[in-house]
Amino acid sequence: MAIINIFVCLLNVLLDWIMIFGKFGCPKMNIFGAGLATSISAAAGFVLIFICFMLVDQKEYKTRSRHNFRWSIVRKLIGYGTPAGLQVMSDVGSFTLMLLEIGKLGNVALCASTIAFSINNLSFTPLMGISDATAIMTGQFIGKDRKDITEKIPYRSMRVALVYMAITGMVYIFFPTFLIDMFKPNETGNINFQEVAATGRIVLFLAAFWNLFDAMKYTTAGALRGTGDTRVLMYTNLFCAWVIGLSGMVIMVRVVGAGVAYVWGYMIFAIVAETTILIWRFQSGKWKSIDLTGTKKM
Repeated sequence: MAIINIFVCLLNVLLDWIMIFGKFGCPKMNIFGAGLATSISAAAGFVLIFICFMLVDQKEYKTRSRHNFRWSIVRKLIGYGTPAGLQVMSDVGSFTLMLLEIGKLGNVALCASTIAFSINNLSFTPLMGISDATAIMTGQFIGKDRKDITEKIPYRSMRVALVYMAITGMVYIFFPTFLIDMFKPNETGNINFQEVAATGRIVLFLAAFWNLFDAMKYTTAGALRGTGDTRVLMYTNLFCAWVIGLSGMVIMVRVVGAGVAYVWGYMIFAIVAETTILIWRFQSGKWKSIDLTGTKKM
């Protein structure tokens, strides 16, 4: 999957260059070309994944020959998958609205935060992979009835994620100018980019610490997904992201009139609260009573 995704990204970059700017006889299609290049790359990724699926050895798991419909399995997929999906939607939605609230602080704060988010997306993507791997490993050992090992998985994943985020955080702290200057426009507009860069350095400094708690949050969330404790995961995010996070930010921006540094500091507080709750939930062992595999006798 990693090789396929890297190939798809490189293909997307190449097709963007060809279709946006009209290279190798291709007409110049601008933004339409960018969308078309992304669609073609995604289709190519699907074809490659499907080919890999068709080539998988079927001796142990006969995934291609079992087509019978089992409502009990579908019900489990919906029961565990829907809260997990809603949690992701809640997380992304609240985060987007938080960025819009930051925009009310002015163009400089918005530009600096947008640049920081864009930079952070590069370091955040591998964290999602670690979280997904944690969920998969957790589910596998629950299926093997080895909950003793399941208890250790999120903490091992967390150590890996924290080391990774600590390294990226040091880059944010010691090389912020290099990172921000990549977004420097060729032409001077209505916004003073030097002011944006100065604010961006503060935001990146705070983002370095925010990422450490994000690493703990996502690895623990991955473990809870793997154990089937997805409803608590969803409820926790709804409360922390919307009640504590977004509502608090609205008050800070619109009532208190806090600056961008204080707003980002409050975002760190919100994610610390969510991380603490998730770690407490996993350590409580409530997930051990969930019949994820359906093997418990009634």
